[in-house]
Amino acid sequence: LESVHAHTRDLTYEIFVVDNHSPDASAAAVRDRFPEVRVIENSVNRGFSAANNQAL
Repeated sequence: LESVHAHTRDLTYEIFVVDNHSPDASAAAVRDRFPEVRVIENSVNRGFSAANNQAL
């Protein structure tokens, strides 16, 4: 995410991160460090394809 910010200063964009029911605190870490990122947190693992499609 740091790299995206560093290389897209002149663009308007929105970043989505899908947490597909990970067992760690990665969703909270993203929220804390990058408050502008939209985090979609699944309560169950929806599978790779379904989770990717959530951010479209």
